[in-house]
Amino acid sequence: MMPFFCEKCGDFDLEPKKYSNRWVSWYQSKCPKCGMKLIRHENPKGDPYYAKSKRVIIMRDKFRKDLLQFGDAGFEMYYKKQHDEFVKQRQAYEEKQIAKKKEFDAFYSKAKYETQGNTQVMRKLVAIEEKMNNG
Repeated sequence: MMPFFCEKCGDFDLEPKKYSNRWVSWYQSKCPKCGMKLIRHENPKGDPYYAKSKRVIIMRDKFRKDLLQFGDAGFEMYYKKQHDEFVKQRQAYEEKQIAKKKEFDAFYSKAKYETQGNTQVMRKLVAIEEKMNNG
């Protein structure tokens, strides 16, 4: 048995017959109500069943909210607590990065005038810069 979709009558589970030519293979059956020829492609990408079947559309919609991710429309509505937590984490991270940048800029602007000819201070500056970039 295989699911088929008739545009006039709806979804059916029918016994298919397999057909093929040199390029493609497909399954075919007849609608039990209207007798229309129903076709399913062997390759799901070209199979119109997945776009037209009411059964597939209902199933896709049923699990849609489980597949939502942060940033998708509807995520905030279904997962308010997680959305607020993600937003807080993002804001904290951005504030931390801004504070690091300000601290580094202040230190560097002060130290760059004091390092002319002083190699030890210059080495410390490079070590601090590497530390800030890595952590």
